[in-house]
Amino acid sequence: MSLPKGTSLFWRKSKKRWVLSYADPVRGQPQKVLPKEIVRQRDAETWAFEWLRVQGIRPDVVLTQRREEGLSVAACAEKWIALRTKDSRVAPATLTNNRLHLDKWILPRFGTRAIAGLEVPELRAFIRDLREQRAASTTRNVYYTFFTLYADAMAEGWVNSPANLVAHPAVQRELPELEARAVVRIPIEWARVLMGDERIALEWRARYAVAFTSGARDGEIAGLRWGDVEMEAEPSVFRIQQAVAIIGAKGEGGFAKVKGPKTKGSRRTMPLHPAAKAALVAWRERWPELVGRRPRAEDLVFPGPGGGPSRPKSAAQMREDLERVGLPGEIRGQAVEFRATRASFATWLEEAGVAEGVRKRLMGHAVRDVTERHYTARELEQLARAVAAIPIEPLTPVLLSSAHADCCRR
Repeated sequence: MSLPKGTSLFWRKSKKRWVLSYADPVRGQPQKVLPKEIVRQRDAETWAFEWLRVQGIRPDVVLTQRREEGLSVAACAEKWIALRTKDSRVAPATLTNNRLHLDKWILPRFGTRAIAGLEVPELRAFIRDLREQRAASTTRNVYYTFFTLYADAMAEGWVNSPANLVAHPAVQRELPELEARAVVRIPIEWARVLMGDERIALEWRARYAVAFTSGARDGEIAGLRWGDVEMEAEPSVFRIQQAVAIIGAKGEGGFAKVKGPKTKGSRRTMPLHPAAKAALVAWRERWPELVGRRPRAEDLVFPGPGGGPSRPKSAAQMREDLERVGLPGEIRGQAVEFRATRASFATWLEEAGVAEGVRKRLMGHAVRDVTERHYTARELEQLARAVAAIPIEPLTPVLLSSAHADCCRR
C-alpha cells in the first residue's frame, strides 16, 4: 500500500519511532509520530494510510494546490531582494546584477508562475534559449541568480520543495562552458613607465606605484586613508581596512561609497615598496591642490574633488596613460585592465623567487583569522624583503623605445 504524494515516512533513530510527514494547507509540512509498538515499515505504511483517511487529510491535493497557487517567482524575488539588501555580506555590485538578471530574463519568463510549480524541462529550455542569445558568462550568471533565489526561498520557507530544481543535474548540463581566458600581465618595463613618466598625472603615478608593488585591488586603493599609511615606520607599511565600491549603476547613475574589503583575508598590513613610498610622499605634497587643505589622518589618499570617496574609471585611465607615453592599450589583443596590476605583482614575486606562502600572504589569501590585521616585526621584515625584490626603482625614468621594443618581443 503506497502513501499518497505529499507524504514521507521515515524512521527517527533518536526516538526509535516511525514519523509521518505530510503536506497541510495551514501547517505546511507537519509531522505525526506513530505509536511505538509499530516497528515494521509495512505496518507503519498501513497505519499512516488509515490515519490520513480517518482524519480526512489529502496531502496529494494540498501538494497540487500548493504547486499551482503558492508564491509566485515574482513574489519570492521581491522578498529575496529585500532580504539581500539587508545583508552586509552581499556586495552592492552583486545586488545590482541580481536585480538585472531578475528584471531582464527571469521574471519576464517565470514571474507569474508559482515557484513550487516549476518543472525541470522548462528550466532546461530557459537555459538553452538564454545561451543562444547571450554570452556564456552572462548565461551562467543569470543561472546562479536563479539558483540562489530558489535556495533561499526554500530556506526561508517561501517554497516547500524537497530539492532545488534549478540545481537539478539535467538543468546544469545545459549551462555553456566558459572559454579559458589568459590573465593579462603587464611587463615590468611598462609599470616603470606608468610610475615614473611625468606626462602622467602625479596622482595616477602614485596609484600605479601602490597597485604594482602591493597587489592591492582598485577599490582597496580608493579606500586607503592617510592614517593607514605609516611611511616613517621601519619597514614602511600601509593597512588595507576598507574599500570604495560603486553603488547603483555604473557611470553617471552610481555613486562611490566606503565599505568593507572584498574578503576577510583582504584586511591586511602591507609593506611599502620604496617606489610606492616615494610616490606617496610626492603625492601628499600635492594633495591640498585637489581638496583645498592639508590632509588629515582620516582623509582618503585618493579622494574625489572635495575629499569624498571616489572610484574613477581606472581601466580606461590606464589605457589612456599607456597611449600617452607611446605604449599600446592592449596585450595580445586583450584590453589592459587595472586589475592586471594584481596579476603582474604576483608574477613578479614568483620571478623574484619569493616563496609561495609569502606570496599568498601578500595577496591576502592566507590570513588565518579575520582579526589578524597586523604581523610581528619579524614577519613584516620578511614581507618587506619580498616586496623590495621587485626590481622597480623610485621614479626612475625609462626609455620608452626600449620598453616598447621589449613588449613587442613578448
